[in-house]
Amino acid sequence: MIGLWQGVFWAAATLALLKNLVQGWQGRGQSDPQGGAADVQRYVIYALYLAVWGIAVLQRHPVPPMVLFAGAAAIVTGSGVTLLAMRTLGQSYQERIEPGEDAVLQTAGVFRWVRHPMRVGLAIELLGVSLSSLDWIAAALTIVVGWLLIVRSRQEEALLALRYGTAYARYRETTPAFPMGPLTKLTDSNPV
Repeated sequence: MIGLWQGVFWAAATLALLKNLVQGWQGRGQSDPQGGAADVQRYVIYALYLAVWGIAVLQRHPVPPMVLFAGAAAIVTGSGVTLLAMRTLGQSYQERIEPGEDAVLQTAGVFRWVRHPMRVGLAIELLGVSLSSLDWIAAALTIVVGWLLIVRSRQEEALLALRYGTAYARYRETTPAFPMGPLTKLTDSNPV
């Protein structure tokens, strides 16, 4: 029985890693116009993401089957949310936080429920990885990534408000940044 759950976990892990390889490939060569700080944030998030996955892959202690199943479910859910957001954005998708020249304010699809679905998906995915590894270092790194995602979201919020004006203000009033109460308050205070 444990072999089945480990298989489910590794299938989910493989899909999530492939999704992020595609996402990274599509964002190659892009840099944030605000300078190096935004790029450094992005690379730190990627490095921590890989570290959490590395811990999960290298962990050698037994993990109960239901924990593996719950982790795999979170990984698949988080990856699915991210892929839906990427698909909804279509040609407007990019790694940078500043909207591209041809970008339009996206409020349909998963953006109807949350303003930052790709970051929500990544957070859910990493929570699943941390849960599956049962490792406190992976959990701590996941918290750091979550904090960086909130910081990056606040920076993006300010740029979107400048770019889209009242349309973004209306969207912001009706759609939470994150679907988790306290996190919404962190990002819905005045944008940085």
